[in-house]
Amino acid sequence: MGARAAALLCGVAAVFGGDPTKPHFHGPTRTPFDPKDDIAPPLKSADLAKLADGEIITVQSSDATSGGGCAVEDIRAPPDVVWSQLLTFETYPDKVPKVRECANYEVTKSSDEEVMKTRYGVKVVPGLSMEYYLRHVFHPRKNALTWTLDYEKQSDIDDCHGIWRVVPHPERPEWSRVEYAADLKLRGGCPQFVIDILTKKALVDACTWLKVESEKQYAGEVASGRGAAPSGPGGFPKVLVDAPRRLFDNAGEVIDDVLGDIEQGVVDLGNSALKSATDALSMIPGFRERVSAPLRDLTRAYNDVPGPDPVAVPVAQFAPKGRRWLRKSRPADDDASAA
Repeated sequence: MGARAAALLCGVAAVFGGDPTKPHFHGPTRTPFDPKDDIAPPLKSADLAKLADGEIITVQSSDATSGGGCAVEDIRAPPDVVWSQLLTFETYPDKVPKVRECANYEVTKSSDEEVMKTRYGVKVVPGLSMEYYLRHVFHPRKNALTWTLDYEKQSDIDDCHGIWRVVPHPERPEWSRVEYAADLKLRGGCPQFVIDILTKKALVDACTWLKVESEKQYAGEVASGRGAAPSGPGGFPKVLVDAPRRLFDNAGEVIDDVLGDIEQGVVDLGNSALKSATDALSMIPGFRERVSAPLRDLTRAYNDVPGPDPVAVPVAQFAPKGRRWLRKSRPADDDASAA
């Protein structure tokens, strides 16, 4: 490092110094992002092609004391995986460039948001570290995480605000489209190269680590069986076990009333029979929400079961009172019986 740069850093170090026991020098000087704000730059066909190739689309600006910008990227992982990376602040020192310390000091939750106040320790360059305190607000229903300074504590940076938005990819299943925007203002006397590191470079670094870590986590989950069709007892697809169980557990006495006169009968679960049963049962008040969905799952599952033999599932194993059998007969078997 040159003598002039070293002298500049010494001057900065003399000015900087976060203090959690004192309030910040001022309140907000910038309008915070709203979860509903349209932060992404307009995407042209060329931009969409770059996103498909794994590139990050960025728009940046800076001046003598501040900088900011926005970015868009596509990540090969569903939103729940991306959010798990963003919201585990205590793991940031292991994966986010320049972050050396990160920990929540206050967390509050309500029905529609979660507020996390977090202390950051950042090593900008050798000889220059910064400490600052952020107030994050996670809006799960709005697919957004916003942040500002925590103005109750004194930070090394003058002011900042930002937002992450994570939504399912519009065309690729199990992918996410991520939007990011941030605006940062530093206190006077900071060298321009430090401003560039904390604004221009930080914008790309933020998107890069999130993509790498999210895709690595999702690849591990897929390798461990995420997305595979689970099996139930006897090798049946799990939905063939779960759907009848949910049907009887949720419906209870309603099922007994509707099927009370079929004590010894065999219910033929062909496509038309199940559809008629679903339509009829859906007319019972309060029944649709508890029963229609598992019945539809059961119909689809039975249609997908291969093999020439009839499939019989004893309902007695799913409900204590159940003494009926759910049976699927194939047309070929029926024709043979008739002959």
